[in-house]
Amino acid sequence: MNNKIGSGSEVLDSILDGGLEKDVVTTIYGPSGSGKTNFCITAITNIAKTGKKVLFLDTEGGFSVERMKQISEEYTDFFQNII
Repeated sequence: MNNKIGSGSEVLDSILDGGLEKDVVTTIYGPSGSGKTNFCITAITNIAKTGKKVLFLDTEGGFSVERMKQISEEYTDFFQNII
């Protein structure tokens, strides 16, 4: 049974030994400007495209629908899967 789901980045999935773990809370942290929010938006976009629900918890107000539109033009097809 595969307990990983792709993040949208082949390099990071390789580092993470196959991707993000399913059914767990994943915390992403690092210095300002290091790409945490962009990584998360890319990951949730790729996961939501598969039809799975994704919970995005943002404690600093960094989620941008405009950035998500830039990452995936077909966002309207899966936006309802992002909580």
